[in-house]
Formats: sequence, structure tokens, C-alpha cells
Amino acid sequence: MQVKEARAAAEKAQKLQQTVANRKRNKQLETGGLVIMRALYGNQRILNNLKSSSETSFELTSEVIDVTIPLNFLVNDSGQLKVRLLSFYYACSHKTILVSYTVQ
Repeated sequence: MQVKEARAAAEKAQKLQQTVANRKRNKQLETGGLVIMRALYGNQRILNNLKSSSETSFELTSEVIDVTIPLNFLVNDSGQLKVRLLSFYYACSHKTILVSYTVQ
């Protein structure tokens, strides 16, 4: 599968996950559980540059995708993150994930 097609499939899956992910996120906010504030997945070099600067625009590259919704979707009622990662695609050869989260 081409990267462009994989990205489109991942984004489509995220739209399907959004309602449940928001409900789970809100529940975790109420109970002081695990809340994924932002999660980016893709090219390690680009993510390292984002971490070390105030740059927030990664949408211009096909090598990084926002996976905040899928990760919030995977948080269970106990506030734990499930292991199986849905709605991800392999954007590049050197992949990494950058996650910003809160837990109380």
C-alpha cells in the first residue's frame, strides 16, 4: 500500500474512532486517569525537530501523523493503554512516537 493511501485509511479510521475516543478522554479527565494530550507518530528526525522547537506544523509532511485520537481510543476504563495500535501507518523507515499525556 502506498503511503498516501495508508494515510487516508488511517485518517478514515480515526474519524470512526473520534466519538468513542472523546468519550473515553472525558471520562479519564473526570476520574483523573490517563489522558493523551497529543501524540505524533512518524519520522524520528522530524519529531525530534518538533520537540526541540516551538514548531507545531507537521501537517505538511506525509511522514508524520497525529495519533492522539487512536491512543485515547485505546485507553481502557482502568486508565491503561491497550497494546494493539490501530489507525497507524508506516510513514517512513525510522519511526518514533512522541506522546504528551497527563495522569493524576
